[in-house]
Amino acid sequence: MSSSVETLKQLCAPIWSLYSIRSLLYWDQQVQMSARGGGVRGQQFAALEGVAHQLLTAPNFADTLRRAEEEAQAPLDRQYVRVVRRSYDLAAKLPSQLVEERARVHARAVEAWAAARKANRFSDFLPHLRDVFRLTREVADHRGFAQHPYDAMIDEYEPGMTTARVEELFEQMLPSLI
Repeated sequence: MSSSVETLKQLCAPIWSLYSIRSLLYWDQQVQMSARGGGVRGQQFAALEGVAHQLLTAPNFADTLRRAEEEAQAPLDRQYVRVVRRSYDLAAKLPSQLVEERARVHARAVEAWAAARKANRFSDFLPHLRDVFRLTREVADHRGFAQHPYDAMIDEYEPGMTTARVEELFEQMLPSLI
């Protein structure tokens, strides 16, 4: 293993740990947390996302990543570096303030959705949904897209997929689904 790949793994370890903590906190918000904890949880998410984003986009991280890309020889190392490059490229396009605001807004939206669903009043959730859409559009604008803003978002989970391709797939499946 190259020393740059090892250094990259050491730099990534706290980032992956922060993301793991985020997942646990999200689970807790969905399953255990008091219905009025969204504001505090939002601050926790914002702090975690902010620190992870700073670590992932730090100049020394980018330098180490470049060296690891040049030095990685073993197939698993090259794959690891490729995955880290993708994470870095997505994160580097976003300002920290947007990352943190998005985390806060999503936590409040989850809380608002649960309350609105329980009361059967979608109108209570609508302002939160608008905030989520506004921030998602900002993320898409920062990431860039060729045809449709959703292309920037779907690519995060399904690399290379586009809205046009998803529409084609659904059109092909529609007759058998009906």
